[in-house]
Amino acid sequence: MKLLEKLLDLFRKNDSKGIETIRDIHYDFQVADIKDFCLHNLLKESEESIEGEMFLARADEIGNPAGEDELDWLLANQEQIPKEWQKRRIILTGYIMDTEFGWGLPYCLFFINGQWHRDHRWLFRGFTKNDRLLTVCK
Repeated sequence: MKLLEKLLDLFRKNDSKGIETIRDIHYDFQVADIKDFCLHNLLKESEESIEGEMFLARADEIGNPAGEDELDWLLANQEQIPKEWQKRRIILTGYIMDTEFGWGLPYCLFFINGQWHRDHRWLFRGFTKNDRLLTVCK
């Protein structure tokens, strides 16, 4: 487990230390197949990048954001994730933490060294054409 993930787990256990959960969406069903997911490019053709607030606003317009449950399913079923996803950073806006500085931390999933890894993406950094929003299409 990476150091950042260990620290975030610690912070989640004690929200008074500066990080709190601001979004935690769960569905009444469980994902059963990779076909239950959709990937979305939220940048317009003319955009090289967008700020985190714009990314979230566009994600909220689409709805059905994937969250922590879906992330856990993907990590447990990595063999189902399409190879074409490997060149993307997959953003999950169904679970977001907020730091004491007001910097949101949605989960992201990225592929390196032959496997998928969980991480967080700082919203203040912005998003590029490489980033994709993951939603539940069920």
